[in-house]
Amino acid sequence: MNMANPLSELVAKWPHYQPMILSYLRKLVNDKSIAQDISQEFFLKVYRLVIILSIPSLISARGYSK
Repeated sequence: MNMANPLSELVAKWPHYQPMILSYLRKLVNDKSIAQDISQEFFLKVYRLVIILSIPSLISARGYSK
């Protein structure tokens, strides 16, 4: 992923990977609506993780505390 603008790259690549993820989830949960919800949640979690990993101050602020 291009670290110059990782969020826009993630958003650009999502349409390529989303159908594969959705297909896997539909088989796993056997419900299209639930699979779509899980797929959207997955994207949001990855999106948030990219934000955290792209801002050094957020990485050190989270640390390894319990």
